[in-house]
Amino acid sequence: MQTPEVLLLNFNKTLEILLKSSIILEDYEIEENLIRIYKKTYLSQVFFNKYIIAVSGLQGVGKTTFLKNLYDLDDNILEPNIGRGEKIPVLFSENESIQKPTFSLTYFEKIEQKTFINEIELSNNEFNKKAKNPNDRDLYLEIKLPYKLLNNSTASFALLPGFESSNEEFQNILFHSLICSASCIFVLDEMRFADYRNKNYLNLIMEKFSSANPIFILTRADQSEDDNQELLENFKRQYANIEDDRIIIFGIGKEYKEKYLPKLNDALLKYVNNNFNFRKVQLEQLNKIIIESRPILDKIEEKLLNLKIENDFRNYEVENYLKVLREKIESLRKDFSKKLFSNLNTKGGEAKDKIEEHLYKKNWLDIIKDIFILRRKFKVRKELEDIIKKIWNEVDSNNISLNNSIEDILLSNGLFMESKNKNSTENDKLIKYNESYILIEGEKDIDSFKKDCSLLFTNKKFEEVNFSNNFKNNLEKMPILFLELLRILNYNSKNLKVDSKKIVQVPSEKGNSILEDFTNLKDNHSTIIKGIGVILGLDAAYDGKLDSIPNLITALTQTTNQATLATQIGTGIGILFAVGYLYKSLLNQIDKSDIRNLEDSKYFINQITDHLYGKYMELFDDLMNLLYNKVKESLENRYNLSKEFSRKESLVKALSDFKDKRTELRQFLVSSK
Repeated sequence: MQTPEVLLLNFNKTLEILLKSSIILEDYEIEENLIRIYKKTYLSQVFFNKYIIAVSGLQGVGKTTFLKNLYDLDDNILEPNIGRGEKIPVLFSENESIQKPTFSLTYFEKIEQKTFINEIELSNNEFNKKAKNPNDRDLYLEIKLPYKLLNNSTASFALLPGFESSNEEFQNILFHSLICSASCIFVLDEMRFADYRNKNYLNLIMEKFSSANPIFILTRADQSEDDNQELLENFKRQYANIEDDRIIIFGIGKEYKEKYLPKLNDALLKYVNNNFNFRKVQLEQLNKIIIESRPILDKIEEKLLNLKIENDFRNYEVENYLKVLREKIESLRKDFSKKLFSNLNTKGGEAKDKIEEHLYKKNWLDIIKDIFILRRKFKVRKELEDIIKKIWNEVDSNNISLNNSIEDILLSNGLFMESKNKNSTENDKLIKYNESYILIEGEKDIDSFKKDCSLLFTNKKFEEVNFSNNFKNNLEKMPILFLELLRILNYNSKNLKVDSKKIVQVPSEKGNSILEDFTNLKDNHSTIIKGIGVILGLDAAYDGKLDSIPNLITALTQTTNQATLATQIGTGIGILFAVGYLYKSLLNQIDKSDIRNLEDSKYFINQITDHLYGKYMELFDDLMNLLYNKVKESLENRYNLSKEFSRKESLVKALSDFKDKRTELRQFLVSSK
């Protein structure tokens, strides 16, 4: 793994679930400490996945005025203040589709005792008030502006609170935001340059951010008798190692913008490219925050052990059932992770070879010279995107690495009868099912599986309400069949779409082509397909009409029962259509670095493999969570268990999932040193 973004995303998802689930403990300190960690890791996620240029400096040196002047903002936006200014980060983001500034707030919201992150739009007046007086649940503000300076929707300036000599939490957020930014603009003026605090913070910038090539803005030149020339000379004298074009004089007025704005533009293009040395600083900071979560987890575990809930044999029985399902999912996840990592690395190696080949082709040199040789500019973003997509699609078309990884796991779990042709990319490589996997001793076993699934996944009424004697074994089969469903849907994803209600549909022009897929299994009346169907709650599976992959796809896309997994799975399937986002997310990271040679370009192929790994693991987790939660809900309802039991089990799983994601992220951060 080369990039933490994909791991951090999954870490934060499980952290939010843990935060929601921990309410059963009724412990204010645990809640506050989880929120404190989540604030920083969520800001890390936002800043890492955008191109953030932090604007920092002492209170009152003109940071807000500087940014407002850049964008010609009205005086009533972020009104002038005396003393303290903003206390949370304010993002200045450009958007090609808007015509006038819009305002929003991202914050922690608490509804029915559950805390989660939300975003709301604000009026100008509300925005100004929040900037000056945020509460402890507010994360950051954002102004969205028409294209003007950066001309990039994934890039933003971040106006940070001014440095102060205090231990208040917003100062910790300031320092964390500064480190998570791609680069930094430090603002100072003539009056405060001699202030010992300014010197201390400048030294901190030089120590921590020198590898990020910060830019220094000398403000209020319009109020200086010599146009800040003396300040410029004093600054150069004290910090002689800083290039001249990283020090820019600025003031209010048209003449200053005309004179110095081109210099700022040049400096932004030249210096705001994050390099690997500063990347290490960022990862070290993130690692410190992850370490801080350990005592909180210990306290949650201690409270769980002491949590007394009225217990009887039903609680114990359901706990055991859920434990069986969790352990099987965890085992599959470990195997899937290893196989996926190996297959993606293989494809990554092929992509690196192709990059090297393309780099030395004459017809490519004209396209990539501004990308791989010169310092890159935003305007060549599209060319870079095309190159990345072209190279990767040449080696991993149709998500071969995902399917190979799933097939390896299914084969090792007995779902298939024989090995597959690794060199084939056609559907004839999909080997025959091992019918004995479910149909072990005849029709009796498939009937028991159908009955158990019926009790869990449908509202059908049966005379016998107890699960079969094979229930635990049947539970272990369900995640394996879910993996097979993912493989089938991945092969068919080009023919499916998800509507606004997250329901899977087949476009009419694609309907016939589905029947042409999986032709070698089309007439295979498989209990495997029946097994998938009954888990999904599809009526056709119980009516005997679901016995082939085309029938499964057709039944899945026609379902309208909102209560079944067949409909809920639509959200997961939708992820298969979002692979294009990987390139966008990847390009945000590429914008933070110089790509000047072959090794740099190979590094970004590693980023593609990392993003795909993270997305596919997220897909696995989402689908398995759908299955687990449905089983949990059904068991609790069937056994008529208390809400307290349900909440405790939710916390047990949330804690387990979070610890797994925390371990993954920690291992990466430690190895990256």
